[in-house]
Amino acid sequence: GYSLYYDASDASNLIASASDGGGAPDNGDEVATITNLAYAISGNDAFGKAAVSGGGYATWNDSGYLDFSGDANNYYRSDDFLAATRVSSGNWSESDAASTQLSIFIVYKPESANDTESQTLVQLNANVGGSGRYIQVKTDIGDDPDHRYVQVYNQGAGNFDHALDVYDESDALTLFSMVGKSGANTMIYKNGDTSNGMTDFEHDTQTWDFSDAGLALGGRATSPGVTVLGDYFMGRVYEVLVYNQDLSEESRIFIDNYLINKYSIS
Repeated sequence: GYSLYYDASDASNLIASASDGGGAPDNGDEVATITNLAYAISGNDAFGKAAVSGGGYATWNDSGYLDFSGDANNYYRSDDFLAATRVSSGNWSESDAASTQLSIFIVYKPESANDTESQTLVQLNANVGGSGRYIQVKTDIGDDPDHRYVQVYNQGAGNFDHALDVYDESDALTLFSMVGKSGANTMIYKNGDTSNGMTDFEHDTQTWDFSDAGLALGGRATSPGVTVLGDYFMGRVYEVLVYNQDLSEESRIFIDNYLINKYSIS
């Protein structure tokens, strides 16, 4: 169930761009590749067999984060059509109940908004019968105040489902957590707090199935193929964890508390 783990707090988990010499980055270097640490544990259950390739470069800060500028040169992607970077067939297949379950944890810090465009932090794609499906974690910075929201889209049926105004967004270091499953109650938390932002989707009717899954980090993408289109994230990304499980409340609290303590999130 441990599918994706990006940790920017350790430079050894990253590879600098060729122009910055490759290898582990130094402070301010552009990062070409983020290693998926879950692969060593989950093997082909993990997104990306070794790493996710970048379409552009965020820079690494030795305080332990990737800095995204909000422009077209700052995103990373793993294409579900590339055998070397997809979830292997049979692990998150349509017949696998676990494919309909998902738990996401993201430690990030958005920059203060200076325009009216939405920004996509993470998008998880699916390829089901040639039709795209995705889950997007977004900031709607056109709102006043700004709000975090999550969108599920089933391209085959042309249907959307949303969890809107999940919590008030700010430019503070934040932990986003989402735990749930297809067609049932899905809960979203800010900084592990069940009283600040706990919500569920409007309908809970969309099918989640992440066989042949791909992803985009730092931008909105097409689905099922991952071509990044826009809505680029502006801010810092510290850590991303994804499980293809509807984690228990005990497990969710444990992971939330671990990340809150690690990054001194208040």
